[in-house]
Order: sequence, then C-alpha cells, then structure tokens
Amino acid sequence: MVAMRKVAPILVLRLALLVAVLACAVLFVEYENAGDPAFCGAGSGCMAVRRSMFSHIVLYDGTDVSLPVLGLCAVAGLLALAVVARDKSQTFFVAAAAAGGGLVALVLVGIQAFVIGAFCKWCLLVDGSMVVAAVAAALVHSQAARDPAYEAFLLGLSQRRVQVVAWLAGAAIVGGLPFLWGEYPVLSPLPAAIERLSVPGKVTIVSFTDFECPFCRKLAPVLHEVQENWGDRVVLVRRMAPLSIHPGALPAALAYVCAPAASREDMARRLYAAPPTMLTRGALPIIARDAGLDQAAFESCMDGAPAHDQVAADRALFDSLDAQGVPYTFIGPRAVAGFNPEAVRKYGARVTEGEQLSLHLSWMLLAALVVAALLTALTLRSAPRDATRLAPA
Repeated sequence: MVAMRKVAPILVLRLALLVAVLACAVLFVEYENAGDPAFCGAGSGCMAVRRSMFSHIVLYDGTDVSLPVLGLCAVAGLLALAVVARDKSQTFFVAAAAAGGGLVALVLVGIQAFVIGAFCKWCLLVDGSMVVAAVAAALVHSQAARDPAYEAFLLGLSQRRVQVVAWLAGAAIVGGLPFLWGEYPVLSPLPAAIERLSVPGKVTIVSFTDFECPFCRKLAPVLHEVQENWGDRVVLVRRMAPLSIHPGALPAALAYVCAPAASREDMARRLYAAPPTMLTRGALPIIARDAGLDQAAFESCMDGAPAHDQVAADRALFDSLDAQGVPYTFIGPRAVAGFNPEAVRKYGARVTEGEQLSLHLSWMLLAALVVAALLTALTLRSAPRDATRLAPA
C-alpha cells in the first residue's frame, strides 16, 4: 500500500504523457494527410484549427513547422525524462518542463475558444493531458524534495531497467499506432456530388484543377501516369476550380470545357504546358487552332453563357467540399489535397487493386489502452517495496 501511494503520481505523470504522445501522433498524421482525413472530418473543428495561423510556427530561417511535430517531439522527450528521473534535481527539471507545457496547453485552449471559435478534440486531448502531467510532475518533485525516502524510491524504480525499457518501447508503439491507422482508415462516404461523377465499374479520378496553378501543372503528369499504368480500369474526370489570383485560370477553364469531349485531354495537356502569358482570351484560340479545333465554334463557346455556367458550377462544387486549395483530387474513395504525387500513386494502386483493409479507430484506442495497462502493471510490480535503506544518510 505504501509503494502504491508512492508510485501513483509517477504513474499519472507517465500515463498522461503517453496519452499526449498518442494524440500528438494522431495530429501529425492528420496534418500530413489533410485531403484524406483518418481521424477528423473535413468540416470538423480539427480542420478549422489546422487551417488557422496557429497550427504552424515559422522558424527564423523561414521553415514552416507544424505544432504536432513540435508537440510530438516535446512530449516524447518529456516522457523519456520522466521515466529515467531518479533524484530531486531531475524531477525539478521534469516538473518545470511539464509546467511550461501545461501553460502552453492552456493558452492553446484559450485560442481555440476565443480566437478560432472551434475546438479540435485531439488538440484538447493533448492539452488536457499536459495539464494533468504538470500537476503530477509537481507532486512527484515536491515529494522527492522533502522526503529522502521518496527520492530513494525514485532511484530504486529507475534502476529497474526492464520497466524503463518497457516504457520507452511502449511509447514508441503507442506513438506509432496512428501512423498505421492513418494508412488504412475507415473511409467516409464520398460527397454525393462526387459520387455522381463516378463511372460504374471504373476507378474514377476526379481532379479539381487550375491550369495556371504551378502545383496543378506538376501533378498533371502524375495523373496521366496513373491512367497509363491502369489503362481502362481508370477514368479521369476534370473539374474546373479557377483561382482568382491567377488571371489566366478562368480563360483556360473556359477553353477546356469548350473543347469537344474527344479533344479535352489533348487540350488539357496543351493548357498545362502553355506559358501563363498564353492563357488569355486573345491567345487561347491559337492553342485551339494548333489542337485542330474549329476556331469559330471555339471562340463562340468561350463567349457564351453555357461555358461560363459550367465553370461556375464546377467552382461551386469545389467550394462545397471545404477544400483548402488546388490541386484537390479524389481517387476512388480517397482524397489527396495539394501536390502529393506519392499519395496519388499509392492510392491509385490500392484502389485499383481493390483496397479492402480498414482499421477502426476504436481498435487503435483499445491497443493503446492495452499497452498502457501492461506498462502500469509492470511499473507496480517493479516498484521497490522498501526503499528506505537507499535513502541518503
């Protein structure tokens, strides 16, 4: 019973940090896979927080680093220190670091509440865990500072190498779970409007694009590569999402929809390859002429209401998806935000080959709970029963 009272705040500290490791890893994966969220919905508070200016920090050299990256490194390092801490000087450092983390957590909760106006459930889990860790670390240090026997207890616990190694390995396992679950999430149903664009019996790629966007231009060859690799099993459907910051985007979108269906892929290649200065109402008919199109019909179409209405409808569909920008690509049931050729190739292969594996979130939480329970049991078993003989004279 005495050993249990001594080990309780230590366990609370370690378990709180373990929860923070899990939640930070979830956010890390979510930020890396924003187009295809595994843990948050597209219109969720998590996405609102992610899109805010508070989700990233710009370093002195201009490098953009996301908060989950910093958070994961910080809480993992703090957990390692908490596991090996053996005297009052080390527990003071852990308590000070945890207090700093707890203070940052409270500030971030305030920002979500009063500035962003939305809450990220995984962020709150990190923040709450850090506040609990700060309180527990303070209790551990206060006992170690005033009670030599407790300091000796810490020394004895830290000398149990099996439990130290187990905690470090357990943290690695718990932190790695979201990366596995992020690869094989339970996919949400496609938006109804995207589902209607799907071709029965085919893997349909729906690509929202802007012909002047440099990243759309870089992604286009990758989409063609996926098409060529899988042949008639894949259908590419382009939808226009011209951005107002690109003056040539709207004329180019009109040029694409005005090309006959059989010539649209050729027109798309030409539009992506053309210098932005050619994406104007005056120059686009030259591209149409080089593509062998009827210039009179092409120009009449570009000036007509139907083409403008179609582009406007495409843009309205894009806006309804709550996407962050272009390119934005659906590959079967998967979505890829931005220029991410690796994800396009990976999802293209998985979907075309009949991807079936889906890991439920509840399974990940259960696995983390099992690891935490095993670590708790091992720590209780490893706790010194009589550390008074190790106390300093």
